[in-house]
Amino acid sequence: MSKVRRAALVFELLMAGVVVVWGLNYVNVKFGTLVWTPFAFTWVRFALVAVISAGWLLFRRQPLPSGRDLLSYLLVGALGISVYQILFAVGDHDTTASATGFLLAVSPVFTVLYMALVRRQPHRLSQWLGVSLSLCGVGLLVIGQPASPFAPNPLLGDLLDVLAALTWAAYTVISQPLVERHDPFEVMLWSTIFGFLVLSVALPVTGMPPVTGIPLASWLAIAFAVGPVTLFGLGVWQIGVRQLGPTAVSVYINAMPVVGAIAAHLALGEAFGWLEGLGAAVVLCGLVLTRRPAATARVAVGQPTVEVEADS
Repeated sequence: MSKVRRAALVFELLMAGVVVVWGLNYVNVKFGTLVWTPFAFTWVRFALVAVISAGWLLFRRQPLPSGRDLLSYLLVGALGISVYQILFAVGDHDTTASATGFLLAVSPVFTVLYMALVRRQPHRLSQWLGVSLSLCGVGLLVIGQPASPFAPNPLLGDLLDVLAALTWAAYTVISQPLVERHDPFEVMLWSTIFGFLVLSVALPVTGMPPVTGIPLASWLAIAFAVGPVTLFGLGVWQIGVRQLGPTAVSVYINAMPVVGAIAAHLALGEAFGWLEGLGAAVVLCGLVLTRRPAATARVAVGQPTVEVEADS
């Protein structure tokens, strides 16, 4: 196997791992918020991530960001860590895990809209049809969602999930200049630290999250969210943003709701109504149409950097 194909295979396997752990995280957050509030769960999660990140950066003797990078890290951390993670955690808590997965899957649609409207990037008619289909599918998902004991306020949760998808699209696009100038893993570490600092601004209002009386399932949920979901998942995601671009890497989100829906059915016994299933199918069809034609993209997994065919 050539170096080009080997690097491409490694990258695809890493992204497959991200798809699986992020898909499972829709259910994982349900267990994490058994006692903790969604904000408390998110704060504890990123407190641990920030400590690990700061320790690694000190070990590597990385200098503090300055100037333009400092403001960029603050903005990226606020969007991708503070705002997105709170919207995701509260939305996932209030609605079903499967609905969260499919609603967050419209993030590539918002990425396409941003690239077309703000960066004036041309898109095909089929992509605009895909955008329209995906948004119609979101409506069917909201209307057809069956009742669940794990979804105390599904309408609010669905709305927050859509806002989370919009925020994630903005985070993916805005982080691209940073990962083009710096190591993607370093970008992930600094953005989580700054995001955690922004989260901590709310502590005078919310109070410190409890650490006693927390069930083992919630601590295991934190461990899963810290390691596989954040340190591994965000690190690989930033590599994808750097090498493929925001539009192409967002397409990997397409498969995550399928993992989440299966996990929600097995772990939580969530039902999947026919109308919700139709909405999910429409969302996925729209996402397929939203994909751009294949183009040459740079993919680097370690060294060396090589050229492979990828959507971008």
